[in-house]
Parts: sequence; C-alpha cells; structure tokens
Amino acid sequence: MDYTIFYKTSFDNGNIDCGEGYDFFFSAYDACERTITIFDKIKSNKKVWIDFPHYKNEFTDNNVYRCCSFREDECFINLFNSVRKFIILFSNFLSFT
Repeated sequence: MDYTIFYKTSFDNGNIDCGEGYDFFFSAYDACERTITIFDKIKSNKKVWIDFPHYKNEFTDNNVYRCCSFREDECFINLFNSVRKFIILFSNFLSFT
C-alpha cells in the first residue's frame, strides 16, 4: 500500500499550490480560519460548502449543499448522487446543442 496518500503538507500564509485548479471543490463548513482560508484560496470552477444540520449555520450564499441527515455517510452519498445527476443532465443538454 502506498502510504504517501496520508502525508500532510503545510502551506505557509495560505499559499496553496493546486496547479491548474479543479472542476469541483467540496468542503464541510466550520467557522475555523484554516477551513475558510483553504476554501478561499483553492482554484476551482465550482466551490461548495457542505452544511451539516448539527452546526446550525445560516448561509446566504448559493454555493451550499445542505445535508438533511445527521449521518455524514448519507450526506455524502446524497451529495454525490446530486452531482452525478447534474453532470448527466448537463451532458445531455450539451449533446442537443
């Protein structure tokens, strides 16, 4: 097994080198500075906060996925099913144009 996947990297002063960026970036929301800094600095076409009900956040943003379940596994299954459906619908739309 390649254990290097568990290595951590330190980013000084929020300088995050993520190359070209990502199509999607998902992050569970908490109010700590480290989480917010990473979310802000990552290059991505679409960034989404994952809002778990037990945190009782009040977002005004539209880039939030609100979990209905208190079980994180159910939340992620539902989130990725939603993303998959969106991608299928979008690709079908593109094939018609």
